[in-house]
Amino acid sequence: SKGRETLRIYAQTNLRLAALFRRQNRPEIAVPLLVEVIKLRNPTSTEEGKKAYQTLLELGFVDTPYLGGR
Repeated sequence: SKGRETLRIYAQTNLRLAALFRRQNRPEIAVPLLVEVIKLRNPTSTEEGKKAYQTLLELGFVDTPYLGGR
C-alpha cells in the first residue's frame, strides 16, 4: 500500500513539473515526464495517467484521443 501511494505521489509530482515546463514553453522537458507518468499510472485506471495522456495529446505528441478502453 505504501508503494502504491509513493508511485501516486511521484506521478503527481511529475505532472506538476510537466505543467511548469509547458508554461515555460519547454515541451521537450515536459514530454519525458508525462511518458514516465503513463508508465507508472495506467490511463485506464488512474486519474494521473488520464491527465498525462491528455496533456501529451494537447502537445501533439500522440494523435489518438484516449477513450478509456471503449
